[in-house]
Parts: sequence; C-alpha cells; structure tokens
Amino acid sequence: TEEKLYEKSLGISEENAAESAASNDVSPSIDLDSIRASIKANHSKMNPAQRKAFSDKLKAENIPTALGKITEVGPLNRMLEISNTVLEG
Repeated sequence: TEEKLYEKSLGISEENAAESAASNDVSPSIDLDSIRASIKANHSKMNPAQRKAFSDKLKAENIPTALGKITEVGPLNRMLEISNTVLEG
C-alpha cells in the first residue's frame, strides 16, 4: 500500500528495523526503542499531507528520515517533537 511504501522510504518499516538490529552487534537501548515506537505511532496517524510536512521539516533540520538508522537520542527526540507538532497542527 501507499503507506507501506512511504514508511519504507522513511526507513521505518518493520523489515528495515529488523535488518538494522541484525546488522548491529549492540542491541538498541529501550529508550531508543520507545522513542521509535512513539514516532511510528504518530506517523501512522498522519494523513499524506502531514507526512509530507513531517518529511520536509526533518529535511530542513538535517535530520535523517531513515528512522532505523538514527542511533542517538537527540535526533530521535527532535523527530518525535516534530511529529507531535505536525499532528497537532
């Protein structure tokens, strides 16, 4: 579906998350996983226009759109803030 294709382009599909976890020797911390889960939940609530705005805002702040590739809390927290703002707006 269109949603799965968009999630894949953002790098947040389940397959990408599994590949990312398998490629790392160190498992991600629970905090990172919970932040990613919140971002995924917000993303699933977005309509196509909100998803575009979300992606554009991430690019404007030089935050990678591939959720599974972000390994630091700072960018993930900012991504979560942006997703909350987009949903509220």
